[in-house]
Amino acid sequence: RAFKAKHLQPKENAFLSGKIVDRIPVDFLFEENRVLAMKSIDIHGRVRDHVEQWGWRWMDLHNQNPDVLRAMIYNPDQQDWDDTSLKIGREVCDLFCPYYETDQINDTLTALRAA
Repeated sequence: RAFKAKHLQPKENAFLSGKIVDRIPVDFLFEENRVLAMKSIDIHGRVRDHVEQWGWRWMDLHNQNPDVLRAMIYNPDQQDWDDTSLKIGREVCDLFCPYYETDQINDTLTALRAA
């Protein structure tokens, strides 16, 4: 709904190239005035291994494309987040928040057009 409200039409299930990895899969790719790659964390339970893997992918993407914004959205009610996993997400993402932080998500989407 947030995408439609902002009149954004992201590419779904897109791939970006990192410095090392050729195909980094993202759920949504926005190519407005700024490029935003978004991944939703859709696993249940413990997320540490998943977040470590994505932390590495985001760093690889950033090393190749430092202007690409990186976003991860998650559901803390269905996932087990420890302090280290949260720190990784905050460190490697430009937007890292639960799905219900709609103001933060909307602000990021609005900034894509204004950039």
